[in-house]
Amino acid sequence: MDYYLLRKGRYDLEAFSRRDGVYGRWNAAGLIAYLVGCLAQLPFVATAAYHGPLARLVDDGDISWIVGTLVAGGIYYVLAPRLGNGMEIGRGDTGWGVSGRARSHP
Repeated sequence: MDYYLLRKGRYDLEAFSRRDGVYGRWNAAGLIAYLVGCLAQLPFVATAAYHGPLARLVDDGDISWIVGTLVAGGIYYVLAPRLGNGMEIGRGDTGWGVSGRARSHP
């Protein structure tokens, strides 16, 4: 989600190793999306230890991982540009590189 849709492959690679770099120590959008995605999965879990109430709607199939992925991805897509962590949407080709040039890595 972050690499392809939000940052379009542009990262400041050196900043990943700096504790107080542009990306910060914690990614609030990522943490929130992860927690909400985990909670959204619970009703769809179908295991021997726990059976969610909505798992029966899909013939007792465990689709929790699909629900969690979609919910977490959607929340991250909405929150990441608003909460920062080095996100500068709309800067075009000026990018985030140390030299000021856009960097694209495969």
